[in-house]
Formats: sequence, C-alpha cells, structure tokens
Amino acid sequence: MNEAEIKIHCHDEYIVEDYIYNIDKNMMEKYALEFLGSVSNLNLEKLTDIYFTSNYLDDIAKFNNNHGLNLEVTQNEYGTGSAYVAGYLKNGEVKSVAFFNSSISFLFYSIYAHPGAIEAKICNNILNCIYHELVHIHDENIFLKHAMHLDNESMNIYRSAFNLWAEYYAHLEAGIKYPYTNFENIKSNLIQNINLLNMGENIPSGVLMICRNIGDLHSINKSTLDIGDLDNFYHDLDKVLKTLVNKYPNWEDIKQLDELIVLLNSKF
Repeated sequence: MNEAEIKIHCHDEYIVEDYIYNIDKNMMEKYALEFLGSVSNLNLEKLTDIYFTSNYLDDIAKFNNNHGLNLEVTQNEYGTGSAYVAGYLKNGEVKSVAFFNSSISFLFYSIYAHPGAIEAKICNNILNCIYHELVHIHDENIFLKHAMHLDNESMNIYRSAFNLWAEYYAHLEAGIKYPYTNFENIKSNLIQNINLLNMGENIPSGVLMICRNIGDLHSINKSTLDIGDLDNFYHDLDKVLKTLVNKYPNWEDIKQLDELIVLLNSKF
C-alpha cells in the first residue's frame, strides 16, 4: 500500500454535541497518512479515499450522487452507524472508500493534535473504530478473490455468510490492536443480543451482532464457554468462527464458509 495515493477528505469545522470545533486540515491529512503508515499489515491497495465527514449522511449522499450509487448507511434497531466502508467501481476495478462521522473524525484529529489530552480508553475506542473499518477493506480481498465467479444465488448465500465472518474478524483484530472493552461488558452485550434474537428481532442483524460479540471475546482470549449456560448453537458458532480464523488468510476457496452456512441453516 502506498498511503500517499489515498486521498484524505476533511473539513475546517466539526460539530460534536452541538459544539463547533475548528481544525487544521493539512494536519488532519498528515495524521491520517501517519496512521495509515502504521497499519502496513493490512492490504489496503483498493482503498482510494477516506472521508472524515462533518455531516456524515450528507457526505455519503454526495458520494452517491457523484458515482451514481445508492449506498445505505446502517440504520436499524441497534442504532445508526458511525463509520462506513463501501465498494465502488473505478475504471472497471472494484475500489473502496471509508467514511467516519463528525465525532470520530474530530476525536481522531484531537488524539494526534493534543497528545495525552484525551482519556486512553476513548483514544483506543476511536482508533479501534478506524482500524476496524480498515480491516473490512483488507478482509474484502479474500471474498473478491474466491467469490467473483459465483452465480447470483450462490453469491447472495456466500455474501451473507461472509458478512457475519467479516464483523467477527474486524472485532477480533481491532480488539487485539486497540482494546476498548472488558469481559463483563462483552458478556452483557452478548446475552442482551441473544435475548433480542429470541424475542424475534431481525435475524440477520441479531446474528451479526452476536458474531461481533464473539470477536470481542476472542480478542481477549475468552469464548462463549466463559459466559455460562448458553444454547449449544452459540458455542458451535464460536467454534466455527475460530476454525475459520485459524485457516485465515489461506482459505482454499469460498467453500470454507460452508460449515458456517450449514450451522445457520440448522438454527434459522
């Protein structure tokens, strides 16, 4: 990756909790490129732009208009997303962009501009979020490598499974590099998400949230077995995800996801 080829978009002003903050755009670009230089373990060759947005939804809408796309930000029963990665075609090639909302953008700037001024836990939370999105871009390479020959029906099946894997993997890797939570919080979130799923909440969203929780668990060397009495499905899901990560990135083909697909079909 040549981070100098990645374009950094930012603003002079950021509104955070109704306060307006001014930044130095040149320094924001410098900090962003510095951060990118520190994550050389990730394959970010497809990343073309990072948007540190002042108005998250508006900036994504502008990108949509400029590229004839219809990207939709996550907005569901779990809230509105604060960061977003999207793929698009540029000169016939699949490329990626990343968007971060105003709060994350300003706090990222502040971490570099004012060292030590922000609580370490908040710093890790912000850097975890940014690294998480970059892991998604890195991880998408394996899907593009193994799945582009599939027909539409198979593509949809494997894409759905891969999305679950991708959330697990991003939480695992970001949690290892920038720890931001603890076992009790992860346990509480996992049990809450299982209860919501049992109460009939949206299945894809619910399972995705649980995969995130398992990624967080694995990032601190814990598993669902440490939670206590859970349905065996969740222990099996833990094992399948662990098996996938043990083989990653040397997956022979997209059929590596078959065990995950079979497990999901047995439950839902």
